[in-house]
Amino acid sequence: MKVLIIERMEKTLLKAWSIKSIIIIVIIILMLISKYEFGTLNPISGGMGLIKIMTGDVSFVIIKNNPKIYLAQPETDIIEVLTGYGYKYLPEERTGAMLVFEKNGKCYRVHYSVNKYFSKWIFE
Repeated sequence: MKVLIIERMEKTLLKAWSIKSIIIIVIIILMLISKYEFGTLNPISGGMGLIKIMTGDVSFVIIKNNPKIYLAQPETDIIEVLTGYGYKYLPEERTGAMLVFEKNGKCYRVHYSVNKYFSKWIFE
């Protein structure tokens, strides 16, 4: 009788540890995908931002504050948006996908990338 109970407990513990291991592996994979695609280890922030962008609720969202990372709809004009927030675009400072803006005497470099689904703006 005691042997049966111990065997059941061992099977239950093994099943619980297996489920926990799978959940941890899935979370790590989601974090790596989020870091690669959105620049943040928080898959919830990146995923919710992407959903908001793709459903058309907003034209852009901030998914990380330090450094600032924005996700935007692909057709959203970064220069128009940031100049609307008081930034001044410096076209002579641009190098490839690195745009430069100035606000209150401070320069901000923004790496700009775009694909079919979203554009990503990373402030440096």
